[in-house]
Amino acid sequence: MEDSWDTLVMISNSGALQGIIVLYWFSILTYNVSAMYVTKALSGVQRCMIEAARTACIWAVNLVLYYYVTDGKFGEHWDQYS
Repeated sequence: MEDSWDTLVMISNSGALQGIIVLYWFSILTYNVSAMYVTKALSGVQRCMIEAARTACIWAVNLVLYYYVTDGKFGEHWDQYS
């Protein structure tokens, strides 16, 4: 069960949590503004293609992290469902 009041108390008492929230808001703002500029400069179809490629890029980064950077501590391993 989510306790909204407790969440607000934790946010107000933690500077690190406040910083993470501000960083998250800034990243979402940057992402959405960039998406609007891509749609304006190119087209909605190209924006959809970029969105689809984003998933593949994140997956590839996870594979690289697993096999080459963190020696299997972080990332995703290659299996039959990958």
